[in-house]
Amino acid sequence: HPVLNRFVANFKTRVAELATPFEGNLTATAESGVLAKEDPLKLTGPEAITTATMQQLNEDAGLRWEALTGLKDGGRSKAVGDTVIFPITAFSPGRSSYGNMGSKPLTDKDARLQHRAQGSWRKKDMTVEMGKLCRTVLGMCRDWSKVPQ
Repeated sequence: HPVLNRFVANFKTRVAELATPFEGNLTATAESGVLAKEDPLKLTGPEAITTATMQQLNEDAGLRWEALTGLKDGGRSKAVGDTVIFPITAFSPGRSSYGNMGSKPLTDKDARLQHRAQGSWRKKDMTVEMGKLCRTVLGMCRDWSKVPQ
């Protein structure tokens, strides 16, 4: 599928960028710790999938992402060609009021699954936690790392 192709191409481009100082040698890049500092959610997670989808739908159908977010239409599902965009409630229902991004309760008709992702693979890091607080409360610290170092 074109979105998956875009996702893989974006991944390859980013890894190549990280490996450039090491003349493209991925082993040297990994040994240097550069890959460990890269945020896995940005590289391969929901953010990467969203970015690839957004880029592909813009290229294929000229759609602006704002038209698909569901922020203005109550979070309805949308079909664009062979791609369906589900509202956040489909995959992340029942989020608390803090940071829920428009998610509706588990009982909503659009709720399809609850993954209960807790980020348990992450290490706790005081700088990362303070950065979250600073971004949320003060709207600052946007350039602070979101990944434990």
